[in-house]
Amino acid sequence: MAAALDELRADPALAGIDFRVFANPAQAEIGGALIRDAGVLLINTHGRVLLNAVIDHLPAIRANGGRVWAVGSSFDPDFPELGLERDDALTAYFTHGGRENLRQLVRAALARTLRPGLAHEPPAPVIASGFYDLDGGRCFERFEDYAAAYFERHPAHAPALHLAHRPADAPAHAPAPHPAHAPERAPAHASPAPAGGQINLPVKSGDKSPHSK
Repeated sequence: MAAALDELRADPALAGIDFRVFANPAQAEIGGALIRDAGVLLINTHGRVLLNAVIDHLPAIRANGGRVWAVGSSFDPDFPELGLERDDALTAYFTHGGRENLRQLVRAALARTLRPGLAHEPPAPVIASGFYDLDGGRCFERFEDYAAAYFERHPAHAPALHLAHRPADAPAHAPAPHPAHAPERAPAHASPAPAGGQINLPVKSGDKSPHSK
């Protein structure tokens, strides 16, 4: 979530908006004044742990014209009475998880409130496994896309990619890929964390490019 917030804070279109995350009840208690003044509040309502920590602040938010959305897996019958709203489109971002979905979740909520018409992408499923690009901070489902992203940053190595993927009808005397330039296939598995929505990607130590040994 921290990386998603850094990107939001750096966006000129969102200048003047203060973004805060309260990850547990203790933080929510300390930040009570900030929560009461919020124009938008997104709550993970699973288990009602965070909800119970901020429940006394909800009337103040609503009185100031703010919006409060429940984005967790549950929406209890008493939520509307407490001032919580349910938006399936916003919940989908949180359900899929991942940095980009969380960033787009905030943008979508702002497009409904403080920044009408703000551009945002639809929710996108996070792939279950793939190839993680450490330099680019992205995960690719197909090795070909992973390698293409690498060679886009390092065009001097691009011929090695063409050799490694030589067409079946290429001349028999065409040179084989040089071992130093042949991209390695090192899959990394991504699993969205249910609460924070971050992606944990265990990767091989030092595997910063397709040329790692």
